[in-house]
Amino acid sequence: MAVTPPVSRLAPVRPVRAHLVPERPNNTSVYAAPTLGQWNRGIGLYLGYPVLEARFALGLLDRLNGGVSFDTMYGAMNEVRLHFKWQLSASDHWVASVATEGGPAFFKDSAQNEFHGPRYLTGHRDWNWDAGMVLTYRAGGARSPRLFLDGRCALAFDTEPFSVSPLGGVPPPVAVAGNAVIRAGAEMPFTAGTSFLFSLGFDVHGFAQDSQVMVAAAVGVVFGV
Repeated sequence: MAVTPPVSRLAPVRPVRAHLVPERPNNTSVYAAPTLGQWNRGIGLYLGYPVLEARFALGLLDRLNGGVSFDTMYGAMNEVRLHFKWQLSASDHWVASVATEGGPAFFKDSAQNEFHGPRYLTGHRDWNWDAGMVLTYRAGGARSPRLFLDGRCALAFDTEPFSVSPLGGVPPPVAVAGNAVIRAGAEMPFTAGTSFLFSLGFDVHGFAQDSQVMVAAAVGVVFGV
């Protein structure tokens, strides 16, 4: 007589589906156009030529940043600047902001004793101020790079001008010149709060004794605190 095998009463094995946690987007931007949001904080640090910088930014409003930065040309020039950024518009991929900053600069050597030093290379003087636009493009991913283009008009105020020739006459108490500052770069996130920074650009200087055009490059990091 044929024996019927017992029927298994075990429930069929179902594949286990892993619940993937979506990546947290990195929205901490210091050098690109997006603002931080009210009371959020960001820090930017970079090594570069001709200067290196440490920058702190605070979201004063959802669309307004303020903060302070310290720039140095490796000790030959030290500069403290207040900066502000107002976000004008934002879409899924594009952000546009206006930015301004300025403050005093302190030089190791006097203007008369300097030869192709920080004044010549940076176009900066005792007081400096600039204003302009920052435009940023970002793709849809949570860790997509923020590509930015930053263009500024800058004024440099020299409180110790001097004559470069015996027949130059008595210089005014304050000399003013305009500079153009162009930067292009990217903030490239590698965690939810930290990004790698790359920037390349050039300055066009208004003082006749300065370099006419100077290349500027920087690499660093941006992170939230």
